[in-house]
Amino acid sequence: MDKHLKPAVMRIRPARVSDAAGIAGVLNPIIRAGCYTIMREPVSLAGQVAFMRDFPARGVFLVAEDTRILGIQDVVPVTDGVRSHVGEISTFVALDALRQGIGRRLTEVMVKHTLERGYTKLIARIRGDNDKALAFYQNQGFRLIGSRKQVRLGGGFIDQVLAERLIAG
Repeated sequence: MDKHLKPAVMRIRPARVSDAAGIAGVLNPIIRAGCYTIMREPVSLAGQVAFMRDFPARGVFLVAEDTRILGIQDVVPVTDGVRSHVGEISTFVALDALRQGIGRRLTEVMVKHTLERGYTKLIARIRGDNDKALAFYQNQGFRLIGSRKQVRLGGGFIDQVLAERLIAG
């Protein structure tokens, strides 16, 4: 897809199990690139189906699509009782569809869904050497609050940056 063309008619909707192949089609090139995510192994169709079937009831899983899935975003609840208002967000956009506002639109819709489910804060764990992801989350209103050298890749460690966004008082 030409980076200067916006998707003709993009819509954001809840993900369905029938989207598993399209979701894997977004994730696997990102994983293979080796520089955007800490995931190392490609996502199988069966693995993606299982992930979606086991997805938390209070979680939110969205896809952006036109004629194909262009991006995905999910929020899973932090599971301990004292932080039940906190959700952890993950965002992935197809490599050939970057910089078209897909992540921004996903986040706009996601915030509405998470507020409806009682979340007041979103957190993101971002690979510290992924400048594009760090900029994306900051542009979506997240603030960087810390980092840890806890991701082992290759022969060393990279930072994992924690970011947060309050979405309700």
